[in-house]
This record gives sequence, structure tokens and C-alpha cells, in this order.
Amino acid sequence: MEKHDLKPEWRIFSREYGTPPAFNIFPDVLKMNYEPDKYAGVSGVLPFERLKAEVGHPAYNFQSDFTLAKRLFTKYFQFPYQIVDAVETFFSFYEEQRILGLHYRGTDKVVDTFQTNPLTPELLSQPSHKG
Repeated sequence: MEKHDLKPEWRIFSREYGTPPAFNIFPDVLKMNYEPDKYAGVSGVLPFERLKAEVGHPAYNFQSDFTLAKRLFTKYFQFPYQIVDAVETFFSFYEEQRILGLHYRGTDKVVDTFQTNPLTPELLSQPSHKG
């Protein structure tokens, strides 16, 4: 996308996070940092699986490149102000304290390398991943 300056419209559906009736996570959970391109002659939905097959190589693995993953995420997406405000309000109650947040991922994506990048203890112990 970045190489060709593409700005697609995203439709990511999730019953856990999306808003009914469509359950798309945009714009309530994520917002795009751009206006989607309106391509002449292109219509419909292009699933990631088809895009991956048409490109001819596996999806980029961000396992060891958190800097690139962060740069690309912030280039294309942002959190809505309601979420940012809620986080800032939460932290305002704990200004003098350290907070550790843990995200527990269920087993639904553990073996699907297309959706997750497993992190080994050795990888996490590298200085570039501490922080």
C-alpha cells in the first residue's frame, strides 16, 4: 500500500468490537488517517486472502520490526477521540503511580500465523523490544 500510495477503504468486521448491524470496527474503534481513494473501475470487497494470493508473496511479518509496524499503523490509522479521552482520564487518576497493562489473547489466533506474530522469550529479551 505504501509503495503505491494506496488509500483503501477498510471494512473489518468483528462481533466483539464492531457496531451493529454491520459490526465494522470503523469508525468507532479505529479511524483512517486519510480519505479513501475512489478508484475508477474498482468495486467490491477484496479479502486479505485474495490480495495475498494476487501479490504473490506472504504477508509481511512484523515479528522483529516493531518500529515499522508502529510507523505504518500510525500512518494509516488513529483511535477516535472518545477512546483517547477515556485512556487519558483513566491515567489522570494514577499520575504518581506506575501502571502495567497486560493483554490476554485467547487461543483463537495462536496457530494462525497470518493474524499473529508469536514472540519468544529470547526475542523479547533483545534491547530493541524493551520499553
